[in-house]
Amino acid sequence: MTDPGIALRYLDRITKARGLEELQRIRDELDRAGLSAFGRQRIEEALVNKTGVLMDEIAKKADKIFPVDRPQELRDLGLPKAEATPTSIVPGLPAEALPRSTDELVAPIATPAQARAAWDAYVAIAQAIEDPQDVVEIQGKRFRKKSFWRKIALAYGIDVELREAAQELKDDAKGPFWSSHVVVRARSRTGRYVDGVASCSNREPAKEAATAHVVYATAYTRAANRAIADLVAAGEVSAEEVE
Repeated sequence: MTDPGIALRYLDRITKARGLEELQRIRDELDRAGLSAFGRQRIEEALVNKTGVLMDEIAKKADKIFPVDRPQELRDLGLPKAEATPTSIVPGLPAEALPRSTDELVAPIATPAQARAAWDAYVAIAQAIEDPQDVVEIQGKRFRKKSFWRKIALAYGIDVELREAAQELKDDAKGPFWSSHVVVRARSRTGRYVDGVASCSNREPAKEAATAHVVYATAYTRAANRAIADLVAAGEVSAEEVE
């Protein structure tokens, strides 16, 4: 079958797919399909779009099963209202002493179904956009590279901002060497953000011949990868951190 024929067959399957499992099977088959780069790109774009459609459907069903209700006021429940001023929770300490009780609990902002749907969406997107060149194997383990995390940032609309940077020419028994420390902030469109912190020096075994520029760029890449991964709750160690 010709490349266009193979692509059309996959596009038809994607259009008719009714679940994320079917999209995952299609994604797994792409590596063996022998498609051209252009044909594969069309399929992957269709997978991402269809994943978004299915995730919207899942979210709507989740809202029906687990509706998000606004918490009732305490007076509506017939319970006494908390004091306006927090009091000390340690016997014998005056009211202004610490620690204090705030009468508040940390509560989830999503239902179990919504949280599950959000994570399934990340897994589906990650699988849809990951290319072979985005992954490297180190000591038998797979690690995703900078190129993958930048795609995730693009897919989620994440802005990456340099917050702090320092580079020093240090000296030790082996002689002078460069050391960089970087703080990068990844921010979502909702305003939520995570700071990624990373360092690099050419005293690292794999960086002994690295220039000052490479040392700094590696520190920045590590920090950005960490911030993006933490913001989407992936929590993965990137390839640049272990190379």
